[in-house]
Amino acid sequence: MISFEVKGGLFSADLLEDLSSRQGQMPADFGLSSGTRVTDEASRILSMARNQWANFKLEIERLHPEDPGTSKTRSQWIIPFLGSLGYELQFHASHETIGESSFEISHRTANKGQFPVHISGFRKSLDESPEHASGGRSKRDSAHVQMQEYLNHTEHLYGIITNGYKLRLLRDHHRLTGIQYLEWDLEQLMEENDLASFAMLYRMLHVSRIPKRQGEDSLMEQYHQHSVEEGHRVRDKLKTAVYKCLQLLGNGFISHPENEDLRGGMAIQSVSDIAYGQQLRTLVYRLLFLFVSEDRKLVHAPGSTALGQQLYREHYSLNRFRNLAEAWVSANPRHSDVWEQLKATFRLFEEEGIGAPLAVSPLGGELFAPDALGELRDARIDNRTFLKAIDLLSRFEQEKGHRIRINYRRINVEEFGAVYESLLELNPEVTFTGVKASFHYIDGESRKGTGSYYTHQDLVKQLLKTTLEPVVRERLAAAEAGIKDPEERRQRKIEALLGITVCDPACGSGHFLVAAAR
Repeated sequence: MISFEVKGGLFSADLLEDLSSRQGQMPADFGLSSGTRVTDEASRILSMARNQWANFKLEIERLHPEDPGTSKTRSQWIIPFLGSLGYELQFHASHETIGESSFEISHRTANKGQFPVHISGFRKSLDESPEHASGGRSKRDSAHVQMQEYLNHTEHLYGIITNGYKLRLLRDHHRLTGIQYLEWDLEQLMEENDLASFAMLYRMLHVSRIPKRQGEDSLMEQYHQHSVEEGHRVRDKLKTAVYKCLQLLGNGFISHPENEDLRGGMAIQSVSDIAYGQQLRTLVYRLLFLFVSEDRKLVHAPGSTALGQQLYREHYSLNRFRNLAEAWVSANPRHSDVWEQLKATFRLFEEEGIGAPLAVSPLGGELFAPDALGELRDARIDNRTFLKAIDLLSRFEQEKGHRIRINYRRINVEEFGAVYESLLELNPEVTFTGVKASFHYIDGESRKGTGSYYTHQDLVKQLLKTTLEPVVRERLAAAEAGIKDPEERRQRKIEALLGITVCDPACGSGHFLVAAAR
């Protein structure tokens, strides 16, 4: 299990997964002797931390149910834990006032630029405002909002908040409705002895990563800036790849000699340019959706048979088509069987029961409706053109013409949202020169007439906060009411969450649905 989560693009997945090879990751950068490996030091600290965690759990079991556990969380767990990472924390009892705002930041480092750290009790959520004794909500903001606004009002770029179970790194940014952070699940990390995630925490949060003095540059900031630049590059490359792929597919279908009915329908506008463009987008969105599903190992349900998974992987998977696409130049342009094979894969996700022997269930929704591909379902496209189109989505071109395969597991919904938004600005157009047809895009404003807009992250967050989060709290409270056994209470809460049905009101990039799942 992965014990960390990154939101809002604060750091890229590529950087986090390859952190050991980045600048500032040699033993000397952590103050270690040349003969000490960084991973060995992280393993040693994790072993000590797990002992501290075990003692902390014993301590909090004795607390009264109304005790927030703030003192125990600080003294018995987080202060020693961050101390092992080099933080010398000083307690600040009074709030810090800046202008008309007051901020509760419990600790700051004595050894590194007064770096802000707020430690709350283990019973307090990082995202919810504290409660009054009467049971109502307090006017004071959550720990996350407090720290975020504090960073926005000061020269501090980064800060840490934790309740002992979760530890979150925040950065200054002025889009207050947006959420950006890197968070570790300390409970899961300790209980599962997750050295890989802890080594990443050690490499990212060690005191040598933060500024020596307030406002100075740091390794944390260098990693963030690299991630921002990397995210822009990936976003631009993916937008370009999708655009080229649509153009290639659009001309590949319309020019195939056996697609006379398709061209005839376009000539008399029984198949409109808009409808044809929508069918092409549906095809590309299906490819992207299944690329992500396979790279994140989400195609098969838990408990599915190994044989079913193997049959899917060897004969139907999108990864198989990506392998074929890497040799698209050698594909025979007179044949069109690859498209027929892909349609067989699509049917597994369209109709109930067809994919059962392969442990694949239909996905439902408009994207995978049986008629969503329209005229493309009966059309033909030659293998070379079609595999070249898949290769555009499968690999990015690097320097000197070298192409590397895209890891869709690392691409966030924000990247896909940027692709979706860029396509909303374009109108598909089919033109005829004699009997020869060609497909291209022109700039247009049809989105204004149809109300087709991409819902930005900030609006999605606010919508979830006011609609889904209250439902989640209500279901969880009802599920554990009167249940004393911890394991049964945990299972009931899981079932309650899985029983919630979420409808994406926009049905465009799937941004809302993905955010809801997170």
